[in-house]
Amino acid sequence: MSVTRRPRCEVIAGILCLREASATQIVRSSGLNAAMARQYLGHLVAKGFLVVLKSGRKATYHTTESGQNLLQRIDELVELIGWEKRE
Repeated sequence: MSVTRRPRCEVIAGILCLREASATQIVRSSGLNAAMARQYLGHLVAKGFLVVLKSGRKATYHTTESGQNLLQRIDELVELIGWEKRE
């Protein structure tokens, strides 16, 4: 089985399009391992594209308005280049 690396913008778009999700849901939907997901989530939170809301021991990641703007720009870039769109 061949392992294909996805472009970072594809991974980021896949996370941002969830809008609201736990870290576990993000790992499952993105196909990342937990360590890689933590790196992406930390970066996206630091840049203000995601916020973390905590309720007791549960943390939920929410896409911010800046994150939605970034997602829209990624989609525009994908369309301009002619790559396949996310489903």
